[in-house]
Amino acid sequence: MNAFTWSTTLLFVWVWMSNCAARAAEPVIQLNGAGADFPTEVYQTWMAVYRATRMHFVDVRMKYDSRGSGFGIKAITGQLSDELGNTKVDYAATTSVLSDQVYETYPDLQLLPSVAG
Repeated sequence: MNAFTWSTTLLFVWVWMSNCAARAAEPVIQLNGAGADFPTEVYQTWMAVYRATRMHFVDVRMKYDSRGSGFGIKAITGQLSDELGNTKVDYAATTSVLSDQVYETYPDLQLLPSVAG
């Protein structure tokens, strides 16, 4: 090995180790979702693709609890008791339209179509 090859190899190893050290210090981002079981397979596929292509940039861990639309609505609006375990969710899915009362009570809640079938 000549001097150029050694220095290039050492530079690569140093950059790789620096990235590993910086990566270890990054926080883990946890996204929790709950709701309708209809989109579960699509969401799980999207999560797997994201993990496979983006995890080396940021550590995002995603879960989706498909217990039904009603569960998702209760979870996103904070209407579930602590006895059910971790019910804090960042997003929820429903196969029904939310009532005007829900929008009045939770004005920041937005319904965005993600899957149709």
